[in-house]
Amino acid sequence: MGLQREFTQNMVFELGYVGSKGTRLVRQYDINQAYPGVTGTVQSRRPFTQYGSIMLTSSTGNSTYHALVARLERRFSGGLSFLASYTYGHSIDDGSGLSAGLNQDARNLAADRGNSNFDARHRLVVSYIYNLPFGRGMHFLKTMPSPLNFVLGGWQLSGISTLQSGRPIFVTLGTDISKTSTNRDRPNVVSGLDPLIEGSTSKTVFLNKTAFASPAAGTFGNAPRNYFNGPGTNNFDITLGKNFKTEKFGIQFRAEFFNAFNHPWLGQPVASWTNGAFGTITSTLGSNRQIQFGLKITY
Repeated sequence: MGLQREFTQNMVFELGYVGSKGTRLVRQYDINQAYPGVTGTVQSRRPFTQYGSIMLTSSTGNSTYHALVARLERRFSGGLSFLASYTYGHSIDDGSGLSAGLNQDARNLAADRGNSNFDARHRLVVSYIYNLPFGRGMHFLKTMPSPLNFVLGGWQLSGISTLQSGRPIFVTLGTDISKTSTNRDRPNVVSGLDPLIEGSTSKTVFLNKTAFASPAAGTFGNAPRNYFNGPGTNNFDITLGKNFKTEKFGIQFRAEFFNAFNHPWLGQPVASWTNGAFGTITSTLGSNRQIQFGLKITY
C-alpha cells in the first residue's frame, strides 16, 4: 500500500507500507530432548530412554514482517539526480530457516519467537549524480577560456551511501547448565542492567557481561532469542569523474573510492557468556578503503 506525490516536474516522493505473513514454515526440533534436571542421567530423563535425539521436521513455523518505506527521487535535471530510499522494518519469526539446534526448550517453542536473524530495523540508501556547475555552459565560470575550462570544467560527482542498523545478537550460555546435553542454554537477564554498553571508549567492547547471569543448575535461562542488536554499518562509495570532449572523441577519467571514509564494518560480538571474550568484537566485515582509476573513450 503506497502513496506517491509529485512535488515538481522532476521530483517525486513515495510513502508506503509493506507487510507479509508466513505460516506453516519448516523448522526442526528434538522431540526426545531430555527434561532439565540434576537427578539421574541425561538418557534417563528422555521421553524415549532407548533412543538419543530424534529430530522432527515439521511445518509449524511462523513469521511476520512490517515495514514503512519511503522514497524521494529527483530525475536528472540541471545536472543533478538522486534517489533516497529509507526502510523502517521489523521481521519476527520463531526460527529463521531450517535451523536445528537453536531452541533451548523443545517443549516451549513459543519462547523462540523473536527478531529474525536477518532483521535490520533501519536502512537508508542514497545514490546521486551531480555535474559540478563549473565550466563552459554551466552556472559558474561559463565564459572561462579554453585552457582554464580544460582544468575546471566537466567534473562529475556521484556515489552510493548506505547506512543500516545492526543485526540481532543471539546470546547463549555456552555450557550445559540445564543438563539436557543440547548445548543450547541461554543465560538469565539481570533486571535493571543494560546489556549494551553505551559510550565505551573501546569500540570492541559491546555487551555488558554483568547484565547476564547463569541460571540455576537444571533450569533454562530467560534471555530472549535475538533480543539485542549488534553494531550498525555505514558505507560511502564515491566517484569523481572528469569529462573531456573533442570533435571526434569523448574521454572520461574516473577516480572511484570504495568505503571512501575507511569506516570499519564491525562484526558481531562474541555471544557465548562463558567465553572470556564475551561481548567483545573480534572481527570486521567488508574491506578497507579501496581506490581505483579508470579511463573511458567513446567515439
